[in-house]
Amino acid sequence: MEISFTLHHYKKLIMKYIFTFLILLLFSSSNAQLPTTELLTYMTFENLSSEPKDNFGTQANPIQSGAFKYISDRNKMILRSIKLKNSYRWPNGDVIDFSNRKSINNGKNIVDCYTLVRKGTTDTIKLYVDPYIESTSYYIPKGLVKLNKELLAKELSPYITMIEEIERSTDPYLLKEQSAQVLQYLSQSIGIGLFNDSDMLLKPMTDEGADKDVKSFLMRAYIFNKFYALATSIDDPKDYAFSKMKSNYQKLKTSHPELKFGDLNELLK
Repeated sequence: MEISFTLHHYKKLIMKYIFTFLILLLFSSSNAQLPTTELLTYMTFENLSSEPKDNFGTQANPIQSGAFKYISDRNKMILRSIKLKNSYRWPNGDVIDFSNRKSINNGKNIVDCYTLVRKGTTDTIKLYVDPYIESTSYYIPKGLVKLNKELLAKELSPYITMIEEIERSTDPYLLKEQSAQVLQYLSQSIGIGLFNDSDMLLKPMTDEGADKDVKSFLMRAYIFNKFYALATSIDDPKDYAFSKMKSNYQKLKTSHPELKFGDLNELLK
């Protein structure tokens, strides 16, 4: 009886450890697919608090996006606008439509008033934004939530799948429709600046002997794969993207030998 009792509890203990291990493995696996802090930070306002603030984003206390502060720097101006659109979500995680905008005078200066309507409902929020001033800290307007890694991972999922399909192809050069969709999303929803690494791209992109289409294809391959690495927490995103650019180059040479490659054989060997 004593031996049976011991074996019974020993089996229960083993099963408990196996269950715990599987849970930890599942958590680790799912966590590995979450975007990096670098990507989330790039997409959202600096010093974005998790604390809601009742009057934040109101006419009396507009969100100071600072977009027009950089009117002479188009890329930075666009990035400030992108940060506004990416920092917040509806409480259920839905993306916010910022298309309904008008400018008003709040008694001090001109501010933008966005009418936010949650899709499929009549839930409406008036969000006021001052694009001429840039703040050093940001909060969550009443009725909205902060974008987090879990929500971002869900939103990025379709584009991650497209990039995986492009990378599996033996001739990714022909998948121009999928590539255009990914590129459009990145340029409009994140911005290209984070992925445009001159130390990795300058030499191949300035090779005068290579066709323009070849260089455009290789740059897309680099941008897509750096985004992929940041979106799935792969170590060393720049090295990962460069290695993928080289493998895409080899596929391109095999499938389209009629193209001109200049000195890329040496640069991307």
